[in-house]
Amino acid sequence: MTQNNCSPVGFELQTGSVYPSLPLLFRIIVVDPISDTRSVIYVGKSDNGAADLLAKYDNNIQRLRADRSARNGKRFRQVHWDLDKALKDGKSVVFELVRNVDPATESIAAAKIELQRAHTALHD
Repeated sequence: MTQNNCSPVGFELQTGSVYPSLPLLFRIIVVDPISDTRSVIYVGKSDNGAADLLAKYDNNIQRLRADRSARNGKRFRQVHWDLDKALKDGKSVVFELVRNVDPATESIAAAKIELQRAHTALHD
């Protein structure tokens, strides 16, 4: 079931064995093409699956570059600035779907926190 898609801005989506239409957890990974170093810069969740995940991030990067406000009408989060810098520096950005979350049996917010903690523990 592995699927790779690219967005207009240049983000790559890697689905692996995750069902992209169901609630899920994801990681954003920046890949340096010279050293092949992979750095996780964000761990997130999507209640609606991956359908519009790349489109929302694409839209915010395009808005940031056009000096417009963020999609939410507030401000851009640090992840948006980091994504923009990575792309400008010629790095690849991969949205990796980690796993599905069944809202009937677990909280997606708690699952995200658990994944964030696991990632942080690996890098401390």
